[in-house]
Amino acid sequence: MFRSTMTTVVLLLGSALAGGSPAFAASGSGEQILRFDHSVDHISTVPANAGQSVKLFVRERVAAGVLRSGMSAALTGKVALFVHGGTVPSVPDYDLDYKDYNWMAYLARAGFDVFSMDQSGYGLSPRPMMDDPCNMNPADQPLLIPNPLSAPCSASYPFTLTNNQSDWDEIDTVVDYIRTLRGVDRVSLLGWSGGGPRGGGYAARYPEKVDKLVLYAPGYSPTGPSNPPSAVPAPGFPMGIQTHDELMFDRWEANVQCAGQIDPGIREVIWDTIMAFDPIGATWGTPPGVMRTRTAQSWGWNPEYAAKVTAPTLIVVGQQDSASLVANTRTLMTNLVNVGAKVRIEVACATHFLVWESQHRVLLETSKDWLLHGSVKGVRRGELFVDPDGKYHRQ
Repeated sequence: MFRSTMTTVVLLLGSALAGGSPAFAASGSGEQILRFDHSVDHISTVPANAGQSVKLFVRERVAAGVLRSGMSAALTGKVALFVHGGTVPSVPDYDLDYKDYNWMAYLARAGFDVFSMDQSGYGLSPRPMMDDPCNMNPADQPLLIPNPLSAPCSASYPFTLTNNQSDWDEIDTVVDYIRTLRGVDRVSLLGWSGGGPRGGGYAARYPEKVDKLVLYAPGYSPTGPSNPPSAVPAPGFPMGIQTHDELMFDRWEANVQCAGQIDPGIREVIWDTIMAFDPIGATWGTPPGVMRTRTAQSWGWNPEYAAKVTAPTLIVVGQQDSASLVANTRTLMTNLVNVGAKVRIEVACATHFLVWESQHRVLLETSKDWLLHGSVKGVRRGELFVDPDGKYHRQ
């Protein structure tokens, strides 16, 4: 049912151990952290290409020794899938090759087999209707004149592109692919921002397939609808765009309040990685290079569905994130009524982009503890605060 374009794991592992691609030396002990890119078959439920056979991009990081030790026995409880947010695809988020910021490699060194996926509209997964620059928010079109547009134009597909259901369908295909590939019953999910409704909403609908849940700065709709609207897709446009300065300065640095919070060398590594995963967007604009972002309809991630989550759930949020998002994470904690283990961590000197900031190791270390033990610093239920020096305090 599922297929990957990579060669069999045994052959790839042999190649890696022989010193060839895709090996990646990533630990002081000399352990090889392997990198595999999978292309997973899926029948799309995105309205723009519904019913078509497509391929979803999935990145994997795993230590060579983990694969040598066998599959299901060694990996039970140690297989995880990252789900990205609403604008940036998975590799710049989670597999960023910069100093010690690589979240996927960190977990791989800890013995996990970790995957990340691009949903439709992102990265190297399908981007239906997004290659036509007319199919974007009219407010953004002036940024693309004269390249590639000569003048404003009307959308050839005047609708939103995706929705939560099509996202959950894609996650389910990838989760089942991973379960089959690695011989495990359950996969843990980690989601950032828009990955909250996707990961949390999926865990509410498929509790038998989810081991543990880590939600970082998750979107949540305490008063949002449970059911889809009458019009799916809704009238509108399939995509917007973001420039380098909009992402780096308007959305990110404008909210930074602590000295040394951003490593000055990381911005261009992030942007270059984003552009590598958007080869068409990289040619648009003057100077060239914009990040294409899809549009989506959202429902089904509210108190009704939070109450259906049974997986142990960790929530991490930066203190400098938006006031409404910080407040909604507190509400989400309350609404997770059927979760035995649940911890919320608020981090000082951290914005919505904590994964790229000086306190990023809070995410790395707490996610490892949670996935291994279902606790952080011995705490299984309750709230913690991480101060500017990285010290944990019970709330």
